[in-house]
Amino acid sequence: MTLFKALNTLDALEDLLERERRLILTGDLDPLARLAPEKSRLLERMARAGGTAQAFERLRRKTERNQDLLLAAARGIRSAAARLTSPNPVQAPLRTYDRSGQAQTLSQSRSSLEKRS
Repeated sequence: MTLFKALNTLDALEDLLERERRLILTGDLDPLARLAPEKSRLLERMARAGGTAQAFERLRRKTERNQDLLLAAARGIRSAAARLTSPNPVQAPLRTYDRSGQAQTLSQSRSSLEKRS
């Protein structure tokens, strides 16, 4: 395969990995399954085309980044599911993150009203 084809394949694969990253970050996980066949095809083409060590290293880093994001999303989904299905929901404060990535703790304030019998 020519160098030009290898570069086109590399660019296409990097674009796909970036699309995958955006989908994960926005929580739009359904389309990820549709990206898998295209990703496999591009990876096979990249393996046949050769490519530089730097190109493969860039792909490895981007792939690992997306894998880490997917694992974090899966942990969050499992945690939310456990919290929702728990018969006694934990009254621990909820930790969230703002747009800049700073952690915030949201706690449920106790009512000052008391029910008297």
